[in-house]
Amino acid sequence: MLARSIGANPVWERDALESPELEDRIRWELAFRDARGAGRMIAIEVNPWAAWRVEEAGRVRDDFLVRRTAEVTASGWSAAVARSRRALAPELRWAADLGTVELNRTGDMRLPELAEPRLGNTEPPLEVGRLARLPPPAAGWEDPAWRSVPAFELPRNEPYPRPPRYRTEARWAHDGRTLAVFARLEEPEPVVARAGGRDSAVAADDHLAVYLATSGSKFLQIAVGPAGTLLDALGAGPRISRPQSSFHAAIERHTEILYGRWTARIDIPLKECAAALGETGVPRQWRVLLARHRAARPGEAAEWSTLPPVGGATSFYGPARYRALVLREEGPAQLAPAPAHRPKSRTGLAAELASRVWPPLYRRSHSVRTMVQDYLRKMVEQAVLAERRAWEQIASREDWERFRDERVRAFRASVGAFPPERPPLEARVTARHTGDGYRLENVVWQSRPGFWMTANLYLPAAPRPPLPAILILHSQHFPKTQGELHDMGALWARTGCAVLIIERPGYGERTETHPWFRYAYGSRFNFTKQLFLAGESYSGWAAWDVIRSVDFLYERPEIDRSRVILLGAVAGGGEIAGVAAALDPRITAVAPFNYDQGHVRVHGDLPGQIAGQFSPWLIAASTAPRKFVRAFEFGWEGAEEPDYPRLWVDGMARSEKVWGFYGARDNLASSQGYGLIRLSVERV
Repeated sequence: MLARSIGANPVWERDALESPELEDRIRWELAFRDARGAGRMIAIEVNPWAAWRVEEAGRVRDDFLVRRTAEVTASGWSAAVARSRRALAPELRWAADLGTVELNRTGDMRLPELAEPRLGNTEPPLEVGRLARLPPPAAGWEDPAWRSVPAFELPRNEPYPRPPRYRTEARWAHDGRTLAVFARLEEPEPVVARAGGRDSAVAADDHLAVYLATSGSKFLQIAVGPAGTLLDALGAGPRISRPQSSFHAAIERHTEILYGRWTARIDIPLKECAAALGETGVPRQWRVLLARHRAARPGEAAEWSTLPPVGGATSFYGPARYRALVLREEGPAQLAPAPAHRPKSRTGLAAELASRVWPPLYRRSHSVRTMVQDYLRKMVEQAVLAERRAWEQIASREDWERFRDERVRAFRASVGAFPPERPPLEARVTARHTGDGYRLENVVWQSRPGFWMTANLYLPAAPRPPLPAILILHSQHFPKTQGELHDMGALWARTGCAVLIIERPGYGERTETHPWFRYAYGSRFNFTKQLFLAGESYSGWAAWDVIRSVDFLYERPEIDRSRVILLGAVAGGGEIAGVAAALDPRITAVAPFNYDQGHVRVHGDLPGQIAGQFSPWLIAASTAPRKFVRAFEFGWEGAEEPDYPRLWVDGMARSEKVWGFYGARDNLASSQGYGLIRLSVERV
């Protein structure tokens, strides 16, 4: 099930701006004639989260009052909707359940029971009272105009929220046109306020931010720093995670820096902001998140306080996380105070440990904020130097293999256990296509019991077996449908090769959790965390898929088993290719792009690489004396500012020594692009 949007009239998610809409949804089209006899059609769409969108002639109809519900089960999902023609005039109503439409003009039709879906943050709504006249912008915290407005506090933003070290109190009120937010922020030290000018980098400074939304497709970010610096941005779908600072509203702000605190008043024009969010008027119901960022100081980490707390996340671009907000007609004093956040109790050692044991001067002078980082860096350097000393003692093939085998054992343990048995592939062809000089088969097979792989197999139009096989692992950017991958498949098939382009777990047809906008980084991230909990690794699962892909090739009678080549694409494919080649000796040649740098660099999800001394270079070198191409996208490895410049070594020189032990120096080659990422960024 693919669903992201919530609320009214969202923008359905896409892979790219020009691509088709991706979200699952049901669409009803209601054709009718108006009073003048003109034909009209209204369409309503509902997704599995009960987000709804109403259109007529390609334009959104936001004057429809729509009630809807949706339910997701293990076997599918269903939706039901009902609407009134206009408020307080139910003479024409319709209800639909999975496409069956009934019309009734008498007003006595029984509508289905529609329970409002509760998604995202389901806490009781926050309430904002109405004042006939808002306090003047310069009115202080103790000003009589604000005394009738209850104050509330922002808890620390963490999984088990505690009171923040630096208190943040807030008040708010509205007059129907403006939402006034007033905060008093405790600050015993000088404020951090480096940014200047509208839409500058206030996010890195001390600041107070208000996030507003009415649906899941758009949100507003309004942030104000101690010196009055303003950032206002609109995030709109698809890809709402990229707010655009080109949005400018008539937002008024007033800040004051005092001893031990600073205050911020933000006046938000409701009609203008509602219009930016796709509303025709000022709705009573909103979604809101308040955030206070206290920037890092010497010896002290940054701190976030938010209402609602969102578990420690510092990206607030998901409106489903915001808390419901209602603009009430009653005065603030008549409303129940904002419910205080009750921290979850901590038990055991976590409850006993003090979060601070050093005075401020000690924290600053001893760089406490980076103490752990500095300690770990020193440990890394010691481990790397130990590996260097051991390498310098290698003088023969026997020395090398002892050096290699100890580290490969640690590498295999880190990858995780493979299935004890290989289930039948049960390979099948789901579709066939023909092109200019090649044939394309869409294929699937079983990698693990009940866990299926998808791939594209390119073959010559007139094959002459046995065919060399080229197995390609795509990057982190696109699945097997990427244009340049198709070009490789078609081109090399015309030359007489079989080309198998597989999809990694979480990509393309194997999407698990996060299919949005081109990059499946999110899917890989979630997959990696889940596997860590089970004591396994994403690299291990993806490498096992490569091993099973070789099984698939071996079952094809036209394949030459002595010529199986593995290519790992730039940006992620090379990592898996290097790991798989080290684990499967049937791979006769491998070119893992951007993988085996000679300087200190670890591969993302294999724990123990530094302590076990199995760097990407070691994993790649363990494939000797098979054919190997050291390939790099940009300048020669190490030229792009290595992580540890004092410890960098020439990986190619090491590799030449290893392959030379086997008399196979001709099996080692290199290829690299030109230009540096650093210089490219500076030019941009």
